[in-house]
Amino acid sequence: MKKLLYAALLVGATLQFTACENDDSTSKPKQRYDLTQGMVIANEGNYGKNNASISLYYATGDSLANDVYYKVNKEALGDVLQSIAEADTSAYLILNGSNKVVAVSKYSCKKYATISVANPRYMAVNGKTGYVTGWTNNEVAVVDLATNKVTGSIKVGAGPEGILINNGKLYVANSGGYDKNNTVSVIDIKTNTIEKTVTVADCPKKFVADKNGAVWVLCAGYTDYDKVNTNAMLCKITPSTYEVSTKIDLGSYHPEKLSINSAKDAIYYGGAYGDPSIYKLEITAKLAPTTPLIKADGIYGFALNPTSGEIMVMIADWTDANSNMVVRYNATGSKIKEYIVGVGPNSGYFLN
Repeated sequence: MKKLLYAALLVGATLQFTACENDDSTSKPKQRYDLTQGMVIANEGNYGKNNASISLYYATGDSLANDVYYKVNKEALGDVLQSIAEADTSAYLILNGSNKVVAVSKYSCKKYATISVANPRYMAVNGKTGYVTGWTNNEVAVVDLATNKVTGSIKVGAGPEGILINNGKLYVANSGGYDKNNTVSVIDIKTNTIEKTVTVADCPKKFVADKNGAVWVLCAGYTDYDKVNTNAMLCKITPSTYEVSTKIDLGSYHPEKLSINSAKDAIYYGGAYGDPSIYKLEITAKLAPTTPLIKADGIYGFALNPTSGEIMVMIADWTDANSNMVVRYNATGSKIKEYIVGVGPNSGYFLN
């Protein structure tokens, strides 16, 4: 009896040691790398270093795992993880520098396909079709998600960035790439043809749709530092007419990240070189706020927790690995806690 008890204790201790050995924290959810359990963090890594990664923050248990893709697949993810998208049971990891989209199970992070797209940036999904913006060819690549093959492309303006599907239309932000553009391409997804080109402000980057169905686009403004510096703008597009009904001047810094709360009545923007702040703006506002909700050095992106309303702020540093962090703030902008993540965190995603 004593031998059996000793053997049972030994096995239990061995299992406990093995579990903790692979953890980044002492709290271990039952399915360790299920990406739907919390917030997936895109760490873009150093350009050309092939060290992009994803981290996973578990709200239940307040724990965090780093290098999730590598731990599951035993291979490097690639170069510059620009963004992440989801559809059905899959997550799509969009690697700008590696010219590819990696498809994984969102319940295990296990890779099952790689899709070649030139210089991909962002992705939107309509049923079994994915739309990926690509800088190299100034296009939207059309991807059959059943076969994970590119089946066509739609030519748009220079440097397509953010992309949004709203009321049967695909909105594409033509940022200009390394130059300047001020247009949004509106594509009919029934025919995959451009229905309208809307003039907004310089260098449109990201979209959100509000509770009334209006589409807001964050235009970062353009600078070549010594000669030209145009202000950032928030532009509101009315879908029925494609009229730009509102333009809100955001000032001379150049924010690139945009989000909206769960009620879809308040917009958050920020993450900029020169002014590392995050601002909150009600959709009924006519003027930009003068006081930031959050201000901290090195802000490179953020995400809103749809359940708690917390703001998850990404702090990036490409020289000191231990300075790359996600910082939790409550809804009023008070700091709660910080966590070390991979190099260059740029965004966070709460997958369903």
